[in-house]
Amino acid sequence: MRLHRLQLAAFGPFAGEIDIDLDLLGADGLFLLHGDTGAGKTTLLDAIAFALFGRVPGARNDAKRLRCDRAEPADRTFVRLEATLGGHRVEIVRSPSYLRSKARGVGLTEEKAKVALRWLDPPPDGARADGLTRAEEVGQTVIDLLGMSADQFFQVVLLPQGDFARFLRSDTAEREVLLERLFDTGRFGSIEEWFAAARRDSAARLKDRKVVIGQLLARVGEAAGVATVDDADTASWLADLRDRLADQAALAAEIAVSTAEARVRSEQALAGVQLLAARVERLLALSARHDVLADAEPQRANWRLMLGAHQAAQSVMAAAATAQSFAQRSGEQQRSVDRLRLAAERLVAPDEDVPKLAVDLRSTSALGRERAGALSGLILQSRDQDRDRTALAAATTTINQIRRRITVLDRTLVELPVQVQLLTARVELARRAAQQLGTVSERAATAAAVLAATHDVVLRRDRSQQAELAACTAIDAHQRCVDERQRLVELRIAGMAAELAHGLTDGRSCPVCGSCDHPTPASPARGAVTAAQITRAERAEQTALQARTVSATAREAASLALAEANGAAAGRTVEQAKEEFATLADLLAEQRTLADDVQPAQTALSAAQDGLRVATEDRQSLLARLSAAVAESEVLTSVVADRGIRLAQGRAGYPDVAARRDHLTELADALDRLAAATDRMETAELQHAEAATLMSETLAASPFRDLTAAGAAASIDHEALSRQLRLVEDELTVLTARLADPDLSGLDTEVEIDLEGAQCAALDHRRTSEAAASRAAALAAQRDQVAAAVARLRLATLELEPVLDADAELAALTDVILGKGQNSRAMSLRTYVLAAKLGQVACSAGQRLSTMSGGRYTFVQSQEKEARGRSGGLGLDIFDAFSGLVRPAKTLSGGESFLASLALALGLADVVAAEAGGRQLDTMFIDEGFGSLDADTLDMVMGTLDELRAGGRIVGLVSHVEELRHRIPSRLRLRRTPLGSELEMVTG
Repeated sequence: MRLHRLQLAAFGPFAGEIDIDLDLLGADGLFLLHGDTGAGKTTLLDAIAFALFGRVPGARNDAKRLRCDRAEPADRTFVRLEATLGGHRVEIVRSPSYLRSKARGVGLTEEKAKVALRWLDPPPDGARADGLTRAEEVGQTVIDLLGMSADQFFQVVLLPQGDFARFLRSDTAEREVLLERLFDTGRFGSIEEWFAAARRDSAARLKDRKVVIGQLLARVGEAAGVATVDDADTASWLADLRDRLADQAALAAEIAVSTAEARVRSEQALAGVQLLAARVERLLALSARHDVLADAEPQRANWRLMLGAHQAAQSVMAAAATAQSFAQRSGEQQRSVDRLRLAAERLVAPDEDVPKLAVDLRSTSALGRERAGALSGLILQSRDQDRDRTALAAATTTINQIRRRITVLDRTLVELPVQVQLLTARVELARRAAQQLGTVSERAATAAAVLAATHDVVLRRDRSQQAELAACTAIDAHQRCVDERQRLVELRIAGMAAELAHGLTDGRSCPVCGSCDHPTPASPARGAVTAAQITRAERAEQTALQARTVSATAREAASLALAEANGAAAGRTVEQAKEEFATLADLLAEQRTLADDVQPAQTALSAAQDGLRVATEDRQSLLARLSAAVAESEVLTSVVADRGIRLAQGRAGYPDVAARRDHLTELADALDRLAAATDRMETAELQHAEAATLMSETLAASPFRDLTAAGAAASIDHEALSRQLRLVEDELTVLTARLADPDLSGLDTEVEIDLEGAQCAALDHRRTSEAAASRAAALAAQRDQVAAAVARLRLATLELEPVLDADAELAALTDVILGKGQNSRAMSLRTYVLAAKLGQVACSAGQRLSTMSGGRYTFVQSQEKEARGRSGGLGLDIFDAFSGLVRPAKTLSGGESFLASLALALGLADVVAAEAGGRQLDTMFIDEGFGSLDADTLDMVMGTLDELRAGGRIVGLVSHVEELRHRIPSRLRLRRTPLGSELEMVTG
């Protein structure tokens, strides 16, 4: 950076316009600013800062009073700075905001702040060739060219010695503030904040994981029906719980098997007791009836005697009729038995046979009814099964619906961020267009003015050519008049002797030579010029001169107008101006279109952001509902599966338990009907056989040859007696046959049968078996449920381990970055960077301080921690080579403090310049502080300044020290006057 020229007007204490040629003033590389106190030495530095950055250093910027109070109301306040920044020569003109008198009426009006940057050589790539007029663009361009911010510029170019003296003696906190202002460490602070936020997020995630594990542990305890334990005992507690539940389930299963076997045995014993009781009851009934009939035998003998022979025929016919009747009944009963057997066979399984005997049929029927009765409890469970299956189906449907909705939300959560990003870019583009609309509008207006100026150039060029032609004609005419006047004057001079001779008389002296003798007076020549002719020629010349002056004025005016038009046209042709105006008009229309899209784009962005938030909240809600539904589904699945096993066993291949019970009841009814029909059929067959035998015997014993003869004798009316006798004898025959049944042979009718005890025992075994089976199923379900919960707990525990490791690693790294934990220096990342920068400054400044102090002093960076555990690294002490000790900077004298402060300022300038990309700071100002130096120390300081200017820098000193006026030939003296400060420049 090099400053070339500074102009200012009505600025600070300067009421008039000041123009300083800094190239001339700094030709020797060193110049001095001195003068009266308050004359404006510091104001010149403020003017440079204001021109570059639009503000001045320190507290003076807060006053906002840059306009001179003694300036004329019509005078404009401005600063014009011509400088080379970043290799590009620019001119910056900047005016502050101030109040001035109104042009019309009374009162004040505000003059807006203005700024303009103009390129004095080819601009950088991408920069606008016509310069910049917006404060933000000019400020950013200056920062880009300089490579440093305003605070850095104020600190390293306008070296404020008082600030560096405070910096030298300040504590760590104050020194850290200045270093952060000079060196951009914001990104390191952002890194610290990012790690702190990441640590908090990691801790929150770890806490959430632990909460989940606690919930899973509680679920294990809830499923097992026991209280949970501390985390330290979780593994052993889970192992003991798993083994205990497994042992309980296994023991319950064994008990269920043994009780089921006992139930089968008790049911078999009950069936045997019931069968025995039925046989004994049947034998007792038949024996009693047989005894009654046997006792009635004398009466029957008496009947036979009474019938005598008269009944012989009747008995034969009766025997025949009876035989016929029993034959028919036997056939009917056989058909009924066949029909009922066929119906019963349709009800039994294909691989089973229907018993032939009635007793077997009744035993099978009784067993079926027992089984049907045992299925009543399962029917109630089947109803619960249907209800739970419906609930399970509903839960499955709910889970599928939630998962589909989550899938849709996942797609939405993938699409919406992209949409938000696009809409954000759209809003930003519209906002930038709205911000640039004024600039583009101004450029379009400028292009329109340039286009109008190009048309004006053509018109004024013609006028200028006409004025030039008229001026040339007037010059030629004037020149001819001059030539004519000169010719006439020469001719008159040539004829002047004759004119004088015409006035000579004898005796009178000659006005030329004074002689009174006139021997040969000259005679007038032919065509002599008179005075009147010269007078006319002079008048003609004056007229031509006036015409020449008028034409020259007109030419100058036309030329100036043409120059103004060319300036307004900026060197463009009409076609170029039209093209630029069309381009800017299109750009303006495009910018307006984009600017009009700000509200719609913002509305769409807000809607997309709201949709993203709602989708995120819905997904969290759905995940919670999904977890609850899955848990409910798992419980229902386990219950339905366990109950399904029992129902499948009870259903035994039928559609449902009720169907099997109905089938068993129907089969028992069919078997009972078949048993009854079988009894009737057997009775009928027996009766038929007995009747046939009786008929044969009767016929053989009768006096009749055949039945025809017996029929003829049967007309005797002894029907009632005969029928009664036959019935008794038939019943006795049947009883005899039944008593002869092999199933009743050898049966002890005195045996004691405990049917009620067998029934109670069978009922007890059945209840015990069902209870044991239910307990075994419940324990197995509990074991499986706990095993599933333990598996989920173990998975969550395994997933927690990498989270714990990552959190510990992140916490340790965050502590190191924040100056804690394993950070032995207790320095945060930002403080560490500042300490490194301070080390560079101390190294550079220490070399300069050593030179200026004759090798006695140099800077030493302190790494010691400060009081109350605050981190070190920003301490700055002085090493005294004479004593070999390190001493605090506060122990330096006033002059030594100035040397240290100056060395620190120059060292800091070197480091900041290096931070700015190595840009050379060719111009530097040092404000005050030299009055505290003795002559020898001043010589060392001047030697340091000579080294600076020997390197190509221009150094400006602001000081009241008289000695510096003799040492520095190039000076700028300021004087304070009642009308404002004045300036005088002296160069060597």
